[in-house]
Amino acid sequence: MKKEFPHFVATSIEDVMKKPDKFIIPENLKAIDYLWSLNILTTMTNDYDNDYSWISFGVLSEENYQVLKQISQMSEKGDYSKPGVLDSYGVGIRIPLKPGSKDAFDDFMELLKLFKVQDVQRDGYWTIDQFHSRFTGCVKMGINPYFDAEPKMEDYDDFESYAYALREFDRLYDVGRSEKIPVYDENKATKTLEEYLADYGLLDFYIPEEGRIYKNRRLYEAHLRYKEMNEGKNYNLPLLTIL
Repeated sequence: MKKEFPHFVATSIEDVMKKPDKFIIPENLKAIDYLWSLNILTTMTNDYDNDYSWISFGVLSEENYQVLKQISQMSEKGDYSKPGVLDSYGVGIRIPLKPGSKDAFDDFMELLKLFKVQDVQRDGYWTIDQFHSRFTGCVKMGINPYFDAEPKMEDYDDFESYAYALREFDRLYDVGRSEKIPVYDENKATKTLEEYLADYGLLDFYIPEEGRIYKNRRLYEAHLRYKEMNEGKNYNLPLLTIL
């Protein structure tokens, strides 16, 4: 009997990295591992009781987002007889193959080979404000600087265009859609940022000039590897993997 897997609920990047076998059916593991080697993180995938096979992505770079838009042209919306993008379950791809098929990897790769290696995106790190909001509570409510930039339905001719604009907004800005958001409050802090980071085992993954705290060593090293690759240096850091 095939094992049942959690589905229809987005899973945190950290949970997927710790226990991929818990959230990903075996037939999809190799394809998802390939995506992670490109620093494209994933949040959901099909279970055995879905009608077709699919993978939901985390945040894409601008270059890979354009690839996704290219894939969206491969089939009409609602035509599941051809490969295409997800109409539900988040942002991602689908193939017209029954879940659990031994051909899943080859069919997924027809689409996945179009994507390029990207830097670790915002789903792989926290900003300083996000770190304090998540871990220390040293925050106050501040103005969301991107609140007025959120797309409005009345500015678009159809819902699909509006939905794509929302996806682009969410890809660019990880601040939510509320007028006010949590920001660091130095008056509540009793330690330096470095001391707080050390408390949570994250100090080694903090890059001050970027203002980013990577979520774990593997994501931190994946970012450094991408930088070295872009700078034409010899890079010895390992590829990001979940296997």
